[in-house]
Amino acid sequence: MPTVDVILLGWNDAPSLPKVLQSLKEQTAEPQRIIYVDDDSTDDSREIAESFDVDVIIRLKRKKRVYGGFPILTENVNAGLREVKRDNPDFFMVAAGDVVLERCYIEKLLNRFELDEKLVIASGVIEGEHNVPTAPRGAGRMHCMSWWEKHIKWYPFGFLWESYAPYKAQSLGYRTRSFSDIRMVALRPTRPYKPIYGYAMRQLGYHPLYAILRCFMGFLYKPENGVTMLRTYRTKSDILEPIDPDLARWIKHEQMKHLLQYLSSPAMISQKLRNLRVRLGGFSG
Repeated sequence: MPTVDVILLGWNDAPSLPKVLQSLKEQTAEPQRIIYVDDDSTDDSREIAESFDVDVIIRLKRKKRVYGGFPILTENVNAGLREVKRDNPDFFMVAAGDVVLERCYIEKLLNRFELDEKLVIASGVIEGEHNVPTAPRGAGRMHCMSWWEKHIKWYPFGFLWESYAPYKAQSLGYRTRSFSDIRMVALRPTRPYKPIYGYAMRQLGYHPLYAILRCFMGFLYKPENGVTMLRTYRTKSDILEPIDPDLARWIKHEQMKHLLQYLSSPAMISQKLRNLRVRLGGFSG
C-alpha cells in the first residue's frame, strides 16, 4: 500500500477536531503520519491533537486571523510540507480541522491514482457542494509526491497558493480530479466564491472576460462577494502580476477556448445556466 502523510491545518477547531482526527485514525488506509499545524490556537486544539497521538504538532506564531486563500496561510501549509519532506511518502494530503472524511476516503483516492498514471492531484467532494470534476477541493486534496517534487516543490506565496498546482499540472498534460463518489462533510459553512479570489485570478493570469464572468457568478451567489471579487481583480500592483508567465499564457488560451465553445453552442449555454441554478440553490447565503 502506498504511504500517505496528512498535513492537518487548524486554528481554534476544538469543537470539530475530535471528529476530524477520528475520521483520519479510522481510515481503511491509515495515514503513515498526521502532521498537525496549529496557528497558535487559544482553545484546546493542541491538547486534543496530543490526546489522539498525532505524530507531529507544529505550533506557529499567531497571525491575524483570515479565511482560506490569504497568502500568509502559505506559511502554515509549507511548515507541514517541510515535515512531510523528511519522511518522503508516496503521497501527501492536506486536511482541514473542520472537514470530516468518509472512512474509505484515502483508500478510494489511492485506487484512483493507481488506475490513472497521469493523475497527480485529486480529492473528494464536500457533501452539498457543486462538483467541478477537474478542480480538486482544497481540504482533502491528495498529491503525488514524486510529481510535486519535480514540478512544484513548495506552495508559492500569494493569493494563488491553493490554485497554482492544479493549473500547473493541467498545463503540463497531467490530470487533476475531484471525485463526486468520494465524500467529505464540512462541519462549518464553506465559501463557494471567496471575495478575495480576484487577487488570485490576477496572479494566475486569468483572461479578463473570463474573470469578469467569475465575478458575475459570485455576484449571483452573494452580491457583496461578486463586487469584492471584481474590485480585487481590478487592483493594480506589482505583487499581483502573474508569477508564472508560461502558465498565465496557457490559462488565457484555455479560457478563451472555453468561451468560444460556449458562444458557438446555445445548448452548452443553456446547460451551463441550468447547472448554475442548481449550484446557487445548493448553498445557503
